[in-house]
Amino acid sequence: MALDKGCLSCHGDPPRGKAPTMAALAQRYAQLSADELTKKAEQLCEHRLLGGVAAHEKLTPEESLRLVRWIATGAR
Repeated sequence: MALDKGCLSCHGDPPRGKAPTMAALAQRYAQLSADELTKKAEQLCEHRLLGGVAAHEKLTPEESLRLVRWIATGAR
């Protein structure tokens, strides 16, 4: 999904601008509880994580949760 949704355009290696890589996000998200991951997914699809990012705005709530959970497992 990260490839299909264009996430790697900014979060690839090397990242674009100040965007964290998927590996950096995975490290950060691995420490979150299930409830915290759900909240992070809600923030992502509601555009409260760096609002105005076109790829974020295209995510449904279900896609956002699936993506955040995938990132937390190591983004592999």
